Amino acid sequence: MLTKEMADILVKETMRRVGRNINIFDRNGIILSSGEKNRIDMFHEGAFEVVQTKSPLIITNAEVDKYRGVKKGINLPIFNQDKIIGVVGISGIPEEVQEFGSLVVLMTELLIKQQLLSNEVEWKFRTRESIMDEILSEKQNHLKITQKLSVLNISLSPPYFPIVISLTQGRNNTQTLMSNIYKDIESILYVYSCIYAFNDSQTFLLLLGSKSVNEKNRLMDQLERFMVNRFNQVSISSGYLAEQFDQVRDSFKQLKLALQLSTERRIHLRDYEIQLLLKEVNEVERKRVKTRIQQQLTPELKETLRELFNNDLNVQTTADALFIHRNTLLYRLKKVHEITGYNPRKFHDAIVLQMSEWL
Repeated sequence: MLTKEMADILVKETMRRVGRNINIFDRNGIILSSGEKNRIDMFHEGAFEVVQTKSPLIITNAEVDKYRGVKKGINLPIFNQDKIIGVVGISGIPEEVQEFGSLVVLMTELLIKQQLLSNEVEWKFRTRESIMDEILSEKQNHLKITQKLSVLNISLSPPYFPIVISLTQGRNNTQTLMSNIYKDIESILYVYSCIYAFNDSQTFLLLLGSKSVNEKNRLMDQLERFMVNRFNQVSISSGYLAEQFDQVRDSFKQLKLALQLSTERRIHLRDYEIQLLLKEVNEVERKRVKTRIQQQLTPELKETLRELFNNDLNVQTTADALFIHRNTLLYRLKKVHEITGYNPRKFHDAIVLQMSEWL
């Protein structure tokens, strides 16, 4: 269907290229858009005849009085998938404007195809967003989810792999960027049984219907390559298999929280389960315990502990990472022991210190 908005775009773009007045008519011969604004919404009998005959119509000076609402020029049918959807008219002396006819029709049909494709991509993505909203709802309607998936011809069967991608925008306009990547994402993910959507401008959610870890990793590799070329920073988290939709909402929530706790490019939920569990404790209580355990540790000592834990309590590797002598590291660890009462070189005490940092 040829809309007023599409007609305005067609008139603007074609007039800019050919320097002639352009009219776009619907299938009833009504002028949808024109370089002559006063003619919009008027009936054009010549255009109506073009729709009926599906053939071009040239109107000369001698034929102007033969049709209602016309001026001299040429009128050509616009086709989309072999169906006439409207008419394009070029005002002027027929002999002069006729040379532009095929060019204008070609441009018009290409612009319509582009606009229709854009609308289809936008529609599909909005439908996916509504499905994802339903999945994230506290009161999921499984029938609605299934019906909307069928509209998109998507078959999504359990078990499911939930995946969350955190994105940081560049300087480009967010809305423009989002609309530009819709089609590209579709070209990557159409081979997978999955549903996906932007939860907001910085969070992309995906649910893969598969139990294959290899398939999940392959999808994540492709998405990561795509996203890093379009966003300043990209972090990806994945979780355990969910056997039903009811489990997915909480999985997405945990994955988003896990991304906030990490600076890594790619993480798995299993590496952050204890931290997430600790976050469930009352904040006041967490702060009280953290303060009691860490006492008056300086920023330098806290950094030393972080490197020690990151390097599996290996003293030499930690000293190298901190660019300090081994004896300097041992002195710092002794100070930690003296201040907190916990010896970071002992497994049990190290666990307590590490968990206090996670609080």
